Amino acid sequence: MQPIINIHKLPEVNRSKLHRTHDGNPRCIIEVQLNFQGKRFVILEIDTSDNLKPLSTLIVKISNTDSWNSYFPTFQKQVVKRSLRWPTAKFLQDIGIRKTFNHPRNLTEMAESDEEFKNWGRRFGDILINL
Repeated sequence: MQPIINIHKLPEVNRSKLHRTHDGNPRCIIEVQLNFQGKRFVILEIDTSDNLKPLSTLIVKISNTDSWNSYFPTFQKQVVKRSLRWPTAKFLQDIGIRKTFNHPRNLTEMAESDEEFKNWGRRFGDILINL
C-alpha cells in the first residue's frame, strides 16, 4: 500500500494567530499515513518555516485508521491550543502510541549523501520497527 499524504491548514482556535505564519499564509500540517511491517503509522510535520519555534516530527502508531481520521480535527485544534506543540501521550492514549523524532541538525546544508542524513534515516527506520 502506498503512503497517503495529506496537507491540511491548521484551524483557527479562539483568538490565536498560530494557524497562520508570520507572513499571513495558512500554517499547514502534513499528514502521512502508511503501513510498515504490518503496523499502521501516521507521521506529522508542521510548517515552521517562519522559525516561530522548532518542532520535531511526530510519529503515531495507530491501531485503527477510521478512529484516527475522525480524531484528526480535534488533534489539529490541540496543536494550535498548545501553541504549536504536539498533544501529550495521555491525550493520544486512546488513538495510538506517540513518538517524537528530531530533525537532522544543519538541515539547510544537508544533501542526500551527507552522513548525518543517512544516520537520521536509519534512526527513523528504527523507530518504525520498534514502535
